[in-house]
Amino acid sequence: MCKERKTLEGGSVIRKNDKGRKNTRVTGYDYTKTGLYFITVVTNRRRRLFGEIQNGKMVLNALGRIVEKCILEIPWHFQNAVIDVFIIMPDHVHLLIGIKHTLTGNRRHRGSTSNPCDGTSNPRGPLQNSIGAIIGSLKSSCSRLIRRQGAFPATQIWVRGYYDVIVNSPEELNAYRRYTRNNPRKEWERRRSKK
Repeated sequence: MCKERKTLEGGSVIRKNDKGRKNTRVTGYDYTKTGLYFITVVTNRRRRLFGEIQNGKMVLNALGRIVEKCILEIPWHFQNAVIDVFIIMPDHVHLLIGIKHTLTGNRRHRGSTSNPCDGTSNPRGPLQNSIGAIIGSLKSSCSRLIRRQGAFPATQIWVRGYYDVIVNSPEELNAYRRYTRNNPRKEWERRRSKK
C-alpha cells in the first residue's frame, strides 16, 4: 500500500505507513551529523520493568542494570557516539547522545525494498552510525540480554521507534540535562501527590 503524505507548514512531511504509524524523524535531516540528540525510549505498554523510584531516586533492578550496561557500552560499538547523560526510569529511558564526528565512507542502509507505487527501490532501515542505528542496537541488545535472563521470552520489551529532539543550543542542552537528572525526583513527587 502506498504511504500517505501530508505536507505541514514549512514543507516538512509526515509519512504514515499502512498501519497508520507516524514517522517522527525530521524529513531530510542527516542523523549521522555531529550534534547532540535527546532521546526517549519507552517500554511496551509502559510496563514498569527497570526498577522503582524510592525517595526521589531511581533504584534499578536486574533488568534496569542490563539496560544501564548496554547504554554504557554504546561508545564501544559506535566510535562516533558519546553518552552525555542518561536516566533509566521504571518504564522509559532518557539519553543525551552526542555524535562527535561524521564518519566517512560507507553510508549504507540496512537494506532496500521495492516501492509498489512507482517501482523504485527505497532504502530501508537507518544509516550506519546514525542515531537510528545506535538506538536500534541499544534496544536489540537490551531485549536479547533481558530474554537470556528468562524474563519476557515472548513479549515485546520496547515500543516501536523512539522519540528524538535535535539539541540546537547550549540553553537547550542544559535544560535537557536538568530534565534528565531531575526526572526521578519529579516522578516521585508526582506519584506522592496522587496518594
